[in-house]
Amino acid sequence: MKRYFSYAIPIAFVIYVLILLLFHLLFDGYSMFINKIYQNLFISILSGIIYVALFFGFIWFNLKNTLGYLESDSFDEPKYGHKLVEEIETKCNDFNQLKEIFINHFPSVKVSEDKSAIKFLGPITMKRWNAGGICYFNPDNKKLKVILIPYMGYSQRSEKQLKDEMDKIKNLISG
Repeated sequence: MKRYFSYAIPIAFVIYVLILLLFHLLFDGYSMFINKIYQNLFISILSGIIYVALFFGFIWFNLKNTLGYLESDSFDEPKYGHKLVEEIETKCNDFNQLKEIFINHFPSVKVSEDKSAIKFLGPITMKRWNAGGICYFNPDNKKLKVILIPYMGYSQRSEKQLKDEMDKIKNLISG
């Protein structure tokens, strides 16, 4: 989960501090701004640290369970939170064939050959927080148990995203 925040936190901090300094310059005027440059810098940096810590702390709190589980090495079924579970019949004869489908269509995939499980993450952008999940392949009846988890917890929007993601997986597996 750190990889998502490692680039966003410094960028957000710099933008916030520069905006505050610009506002000080616009409202105080150039001569007043130059006279109080160290005071303005100190206030901007301190408020930037507080704002960025609160903002990303809130996001971290919301994502720690879902993204933490999806990025972990555990292939146990999740026992918490909002999820969508379905069993899908597949045309794949073996686990390797199924694994290739997921590797080609998702940016982050982890595989457990022992449990015939595939853990995958959908793409994350600033506009859209998709869903991730875990699949268990049963080679005896050629069924795939898919468990999808939204990144941001339960909401009507995440419910729709889960259904859309499940339809996408059904098309990938069946087609």
